Amino acid sequence: MGHISAMAVSGKVSISGPYGDEGKSRGILIVNCAILKKAQALVEKDPAVLANRLKINIRPIWLAKGRTLRW
Repeated sequence: MGHISAMAVSGKVSISGPYGDEGKSRGILIVNCAILKKAQALVEKDPAVLANRLKINIRPIWLAKGRTLRW
């Protein structure tokens, strides 16, 4: 968690946390990075990833900061 916390403090992480179910994926980490390879380099430094306790699946996502969902 220290690596994720450090990235959050530096502004590189917007959202992180576990999922609430027992699915195959354990959680989500949204990294503020416009280049996919840079995002991968950041998350590959996580000790849990380095120890093969967690595997990463990087996918691009486009979000609008400050937007409100309206139903």
